[in-house]
Amino acid sequence: MKFTKNKIIMLSIGGIVAVVVVVAIVMVLSALSEKAELDESLMMAEGTFRKYSKAEISPTQESEKALKENYTVLSNWFESARAEASVGDMSANSAMNEASFKQKMVDDAREFSKLPGIAGLEDGAKGALVKSGFGFGFPQYITEGNLPPRERLAALQKQWADITLFIGIFARAEVSEILRIDVLSQAPAPQVQDEQPRRQARGKDKSVQEVPLCVEEKYMIELTAKPNSLIKILNELQASKRFVIVDSLEFARQTDLIAAAIAGDSAKPADGKGARKSRRGRRQAVEAEAVNEGATPIKKKGFVIEPRTETPFTVKLTLVTCDFGTAGAPKAAELSEEKQEVE
Repeated sequence: MKFTKNKIIMLSIGGIVAVVVVVAIVMVLSALSEKAELDESLMMAEGTFRKYSKAEISPTQESEKALKENYTVLSNWFESARAEASVGDMSANSAMNEASFKQKMVDDAREFSKLPGIAGLEDGAKGALVKSGFGFGFPQYITEGNLPPRERLAALQKQWADITLFIGIFARAEVSEILRIDVLSQAPAPQVQDEQPRRQARGKDKSVQEVPLCVEEKYMIELTAKPNSLIKILNELQASKRFVIVDSLEFARQTDLIAAAIAGDSAKPADGKGARKSRRGRRQAVEAEAVNEGATPIKKKGFVIEPRTETPFTVKLTLVTCDFGTAGAPKAAELSEEKQEVE
């Protein structure tokens, strides 16, 4: 088959057109693909913009700078507040051994027992703040003659310093009598160093342990005090350099007319007549009996009256002390000054 000049020209033109069409189709498809990608990125950018435009803090350079500055200010405030709270932290005396610390507890307890109060007056003895043989929270060491364990010596020194602080506050507030002191938190012995690899071997999630903000000690104290003395106790606990929390406070009259009447009725044999009386009836009966015997009628009074002349309340306090460990603890001289104030 022979190609003429015209056919060759037509075939060349057709090939060129085909190439141009293919190139055009490729360019159109590429443009459409780029357009789809641009539309998708535009939609993502628009969604991100809408998200941050409705947020309280927009992620601008100024806001990021302000956030870092605020974080620095907050960190500095936290450290200063913690340092302020730790001014009253207690420290242990490493020079003391078990025997010397036990002797110190016995000597201090002997001095505390000489403080004035009403304990022992019913036995004809001179009034004191506590009764004879009082253990001040540690009877096993003070009255029973046991030596404190070596592994808990540091924790016991801090707890005894807390009790010394409380006794001084109670003495200055002129409480009538200290009935009971219980140390509710018994500090555990320090961990053995070999246990650290064991804890790390349990897993990566448990290898890092959170450090507590403070070390707490908890005490339950029961005493008798007049309302004015109770107010002094609370005020001095609040003003103390030692970080003390009044976890709970309970107080009640020592004598309750209704309770006494109920106790009197329950002690009498039941005769089958009027065995059950209302509280109002029992109270009226007590008042009538007092009048018939020629005694002064019982004066009705509210729970809170003149605090300087009121009879003592039975008070139960739960106190929590905190050691933050960021500032210097009181020196031995300061602790001795605190003891002198108690004496």
